[in-house]
Amino acid sequence: MSISTGIDKDFTEIKLILPRALSELFGNLLVDNGCKGYVAEERGRDKVVLKGYLKGKLKAESLLDKVNKYAESLRKLDKNDLEVEVQLTEIKEEDWSRNWKKTFKPIQVTNRIIIKPSWIEKRFPQKLVIEIEPKMAFGTGEHSTTRLCLRALEKYLKTGDRVLDLGTGSGILAIAAAKLGASYVLALDIDQDAVSNARENIKRNKVQKIIDLKLGTLNSKISDDSFDLIVANLTKTQIVEFFDGMNRVLKKKGIFVLSGIQTEEKKETEKFLLTKKVLLKETLSEKEWVCFVGEKKLDEEF
Repeated sequence: MSISTGIDKDFTEIKLILPRALSELFGNLLVDNGCKGYVAEERGRDKVVLKGYLKGKLKAESLLDKVNKYAESLRKLDKNDLEVEVQLTEIKEEDWSRNWKKTFKPIQVTNRIIIKPSWIEKRFPQKLVIEIEPKMAFGTGEHSTTRLCLRALEKYLKTGDRVLDLGTGSGILAIAAAKLGASYVLALDIDQDAVSNARENIKRNKVQKIIDLKLGTLNSKISDDSFDLIVANLTKTQIVEFFDGMNRVLKKKGIFVLSGIQTEEKKETEKFLLTKKVLLKETLSEKEWVCFVGEKKLDEEF
């Protein structure tokens, strides 16, 4: 395992280069240890690059130690020369933001939906425009999973629907739901920085009267059968973990939009959803990512 470090008080990007087959295992390790999700990029035929972001030197050093120990345990278990390359790089928030302003351009997700950075003054008449101020690691609309969810929302959300956005991040999906005609959107995230960024973006798009943004996750205070549609752009592990809670608050015949699932996880996730009495309506895919759209059915309908 080769390691390069550059850690200070600002954000730290942790980049793992590893065999594709280990992508989910190490991706879950990143999420479980403070990263707000992760981005996976292909590296040749057999390898993948995972990128996550953390605040603080101690968190980064702790995660580095766990990655080392986990890789070593896998090497002993499989008795092979498993190689996981780790790079930790300090990224000052102001430098990150400045670089984004050079590279982040309007993104046309569908014929109708456009994501536009706040500093671009160009207007897009006859389009549904989502204007955002990008912050580190909370979503800009460039990632495949965000685009897949937006495509599903545009197709399946009906005017007047009540929507839950679980793991809202920058708020893009909640804002899209509001602009597509939802009457109420509950947007939840457990990360205070993400919630702060989402609040800015919600206000910027003038949908704060529709979106109820909260720090936290699903809990018993949310009534059963509260939502017509639930969108969750998480990870496969998190979707499995939170599914029963989501299922409880979704109305009968309500719609699930579930993404953050990698292609190699597709069959296993599909099997899981079928055991949970979800009628799969559509599977969307882009690059190495998958989005499931399903309908909650009554037991007697199976």
